[in-house]
Amino acid sequence: MHRAKKKVLSLLVAILVVSCAVQAEVTGRITGVIADQSGSVVMGATVVVTNEATGIKQTIKTDQNGVFTFPVLPVGQYRIDVTLDGFKDYTRSGLVIDIDSALVVDVTLQVKE
Repeated sequence: MHRAKKKVLSLLVAILVVSCAVQAEVTGRITGVIADQSGSVVMGATVVVTNEATGIKQTIKTDQNGVFTFPVLPVGQYRIDVTLDGFKDYTRSGLVIDIDSALVVDVTLQVKE
């Protein structure tokens, strides 16, 4: 009887460990601030992050503080594109997200001539 209880307990522990592993997400995040050449933050810029392997894109706009955040990005290599009328487009590629990584990508936009 005692041996059977140990087996059941071991089985339950194994199920719990596997369940937790399945639920754990392998992600990281990218955040940053968009500013102009004078250092003033830029509200409403469009920021697109693209997984370079899959082509999957996520798009957001910067908030009133010029901040953008992509809080849940699967592990991989990414490109960021920033656009806003009156400014030159900005692109940066080769951003690597590892498990639980938190990249900070601050951008200074250049005025279009």
